[in-house]
Amino acid sequence: MSTSTAHKTHIKNIIVKEDRGRKNFKGIEELTQSVKAHGLIHPIVVAHDSEQEGKYLLIAGERRYRACILAGFVEIDIRLREDIDDLEMKEIELEENVKRSDLSWPEQCELLRQIDEIKRVRDPGWTNRQTAEVVNLTSGHVSYSIKLAKRFKEEPGLLKEVGHLPIRAAMQVLERKDQAAKVERLQKSGQFTASTNLRLGNCLDLIKDIPDASIDLLLTDPPYGLERLDDLIEGGSSSMTPGHKMMSKTHNLDLKTVLELLQSLAPEFKRVLKPGAHLYIFTAYQYIGDFVKALGDWFIFQPPVLHWDREKATIPGYGYNYMNRTEAIIHGHRDPRTKRLKDNQWNILVYKEVPRNERKYPTEKPIGLLKQLIEQSTMMGDTILDPFAGSASTLKAGIALQRNAIGFEINEEAWRRAQDELVNGVSKTNGK
Repeated sequence: MSTSTAHKTHIKNIIVKEDRGRKNFKGIEELTQSVKAHGLIHPIVVAHDSEQEGKYLLIAGERRYRACILAGFVEIDIRLREDIDDLEMKEIELEENVKRSDLSWPEQCELLRQIDEIKRVRDPGWTNRQTAEVVNLTSGHVSYSIKLAKRFKEEPGLLKEVGHLPIRAAMQVLERKDQAAKVERLQKSGQFTASTNLRLGNCLDLIKDIPDASIDLLLTDPPYGLERLDDLIEGGSSSMTPGHKMMSKTHNLDLKTVLELLQSLAPEFKRVLKPGAHLYIFTAYQYIGDFVKALGDWFIFQPPVLHWDREKATIPGYGYNYMNRTEAIIHGHRDPRTKRLKDNQWNILVYKEVPRNERKYPTEKPIGLLKQLIEQSTMMGDTILDPFAGSASTLKAGIALQRNAIGFEINEEAWRRAQDELVNGVSKTNGK
């Protein structure tokens, strides 16, 4: 058992080794001012340097030591630990530092790893739970922290990539990488292929066959409830573009019917989505509030709304109005809101609309736009659901990104056309 004594020494007698766990000394300026005003309240902890007589190795209190230097101190208060070995010195350093609130999470992870490693040298039967008890943290937190630190030690590039992020965001980045690597391994071994399943029928009925908490993303483009679209329904116009010549009664509903449909689907959407999963729903700009209200009791919606910039006016200008060229996309979460987006991105998504003479469905969305949304909210191997599949663009985008995709379509002609494309692998990849 080592003993300790307190006294002063010249500050130049203190030696700080380079292998110390703590690297960040933020807030040192404030501590320096405090030391100048009140002196050093708690002495630093040192041990004799076996290689240099009259010198001391710093064990704990490096921030205080640095603050004293900045404050211009010549002498410093020390508490000398006698008869202490290298392992015990490291234990004291790590256990003091790991409890500090101003450590970055990567530093804390590394310090916990070092503590655990030292304890296991002394006791081969040592466990993560015992390490957690030493530093007064939960065993789950300590276990994951040690796992992260070991991974950063093996792959230093990962620390540079995610070390600046909050720990939850960093964990999600690593989970995405792990999932992608797993899928890639399965693909190479022939054990994984993404699947599509486009089903014919009413979404209110078909969704009941989807298992609970089995969907990673809901991405859909329901009827908007725009009365002016009725003018495009088959037989209603002699000057329709090829895409709009496919308009039928199922392509558009009045607003009241649309909102009632969404309200009926909302509890089913929540049932099939995994906790934290995202949903994206296209809508007309003027009906954003109505759609959010219809779904708001079941999901978490937070501004801003996404805007798809089609780079082409949706309504003409008559000299009295500003021309609109955007459509809205509502973004929400199934509770709890724990799943982060892949990247920080602007809420303006710029993709040219599918040329009307190339559309296989009146309201077909560009594949590139759908891919961006899918990549933001899922990982390879995840499952996407589109209850209003139309041309099956969501399914095509999903399969291109190695996601599984399920779609419902009530219009038999549209279903047959999309099913043929999916089976034969024919799809235009508009956008990126």
